[in-house]
Amino acid sequence: KQFSLLPDYRAVFETKNSAESIFEVQFDAVNSNSLSFFFYPTNLGGRNEVGPRGIGSNLEAAYEAGDRRKNASISPRVVVDGRTIPEGIGIKYYRPGTGEDNVRVIRLAEMYLTGAEALAQLDNIPGSLALLNEVRQRAGLPAILAAGVADKSALLDRIANERRVELAMEGHRWFDLIRTGKAQSVLGITDPNKLLFPIPQRETINNPVIGQNPGY
Repeated sequence: KQFSLLPDYRAVFETKNSAESIFEVQFDAVNSNSLSFFFYPTNLGGRNEVGPRGIGSNLEAAYEAGDRRKNASISPRVVVDGRTIPEGIGIKYYRPGTGEDNVRVIRLAEMYLTGAEALAQLDNIPGSLALLNEVRQRAGLPAILAAGVADKSALLDRIANERRVELAMEGHRWFDLIRTGKAQSVLGITDPNKLLFPIPQRETINNPVIGQNPGY
């Protein structure tokens, strides 16, 4: 299968198994899919547990002016199935109760941004920017030029923010912050022992080379 970015960002979540989607958890008519229930607002019978306006969230401010992804991810106030979704609700998946959505797990845009991060770490700035700008172009944003990036650290910060808005509410942000060592500073976590779960004891017994995570 040949993968490609869909021209319309919103279509990624309205088209099952699209050219951009590398892996999706398929809808099961028996077990259904309640993911949309957690996006749906509480006043309409949902949980609103996956949203851009949670405590301490500044996701909306992370979008650049003119970014087409913002209104495709955060509701500007829309009517769905005869119900009004208020402003500020996450709308990548939105249906009351259960829905027929597949869950997008891996898609090409994420791979582009992962590649951009890896190339930046290898000091391949042109290659990194090429992948980063592929994603930005689809979002209707101007390309980032090498002259506009002070150093590798600045480029990595740009990529991190791009991941935040491109993959918003798709379950990547926490792992990005852990991987880059920024979870404590960004989220205000004072106890480093709360960053990781313990490694199962039997694994540390079977392989003494494996050290236990801090705090356990």
